[in-house]
Amino acid sequence: MNDEFLDLTSRAVRGEKDALRDLFALADGYKDQGKLKEAAEAFRESAIAFRITAFHNLNRAETAESLAKWHATVCEIYKLWIKENPDGFRALPLPAVELSKEDIRRIVTEELLHESTFGGVFDHLQVMLTSLGMQFYSPGGSIQRRVCILLEEIFGLGTGYGPEFISNHDVRICLDLLAAEIIKRRETISSDHI
Repeated sequence: MNDEFLDLTSRAVRGEKDALRDLFALADGYKDQGKLKEAAEAFRESAIAFRITAFHNLNRAETAESLAKWHATVCEIYKLWIKENPDGFRALPLPAVELSKEDIRRIVTEELLHESTFGGVFDHLQVMLTSLGMQFYSPGGSIQRRVCILLEEIFGLGTGYGPEFISNHDVRICLDLLAAEIIKRRETISSDHI
């Protein structure tokens, strides 16, 4: 094959639309000239370049879609927090009448962690904590364990990791949402036993 063919093939594989179109046209030209071996090679290279380009475009579309969903989830977290906290952040520690570390652990690990409503909250919390330098590993360093320790600090039941994590607005927003739900569920449990 000649230099034009090699150049078009190289550019088409990189995703240049004009090169892909020109490569198909070159293959048609070879076919019309009766150069069937060259036409077959050009069509084969065109098809390969087309599949590679389609794969790249699909990957870009999936990445963009995933990013859009992530931003929508974070936006929903903020909307929910604003709805529940119209006056902004509440003073710490949050009131925790008859709330123990075991209650926090049980509600987080047995309930909230498995509910789709809070999946985005846990995901966003893990991303934010990781960006602040917190490491996650198992056993002993899971997101649920880290969240429980941070919530203990939010409720004044422990001194967990210190203020560097809780003072981050994104982390605090997620923890506030989880804390509010823990309070609601704990009050429900308490009223059921009266």
